[in-house]
Amino acid sequence: MQENENNSKRVRKICIAVLIAVSVFCAAVLAFALVSGRHGDTADGQNSGDTDGYSYRYAGENDEWTAEYVIAGAGEWTNKDDTLGYDGSYNTLLTVSFKGDLTELPSIRHLIISYKLKNEGGTLDETYDEDSGAHSSYSESSDLNGMYIYSKDDVFTVTINPDGKEQIIKLTEIE
Repeated sequence: MQENENNSKRVRKICIAVLIAVSVFCAAVLAFALVSGRHGDTADGQNSGDTDGYSYRYAGENDEWTAEYVIAGAGEWTNKDDTLGYDGSYNTLLTVSFKGDLTELPSIRHLIISYKLKNEGGTLDETYDEDSGAHSSYSESSDLNGMYIYSKDDVFTVTINPDGKEQIIKLTEIE
């Protein structure tokens, strides 16, 4: 009987030792988290209240046309219910310009400019009569909420089709 009692005391001592060890480990992890200052940060080191501004420029050309796409935005990191978020907006501007001989513009009767830029895209489709021809420059802008998701190797495509003669321009980032 005394042997059973000794075994029970030993099991109790082991359980208490394990509980103390786990408690010390948890306290050490909590202390490390507080001292390192990472509580409430994102992986990129953003804190609630930090503001970010950014700007990216993409460009490309061929023999007759140039195209440029500019993205500019700003916003603030927020913390709602212990979740880090972003409250901001960005603007985009696509400009396509004719760089060829301007005397050729009046002869263009049908011009289609289409673009695919990440999640954005669109088409400009214009028909001209003899009294008016294509313009030397076209632009398309938009204002969007959120944050532009940047990827270093993004390549955007602009397709220019004057009178059925398709031309593709690839836009790459200008650093």
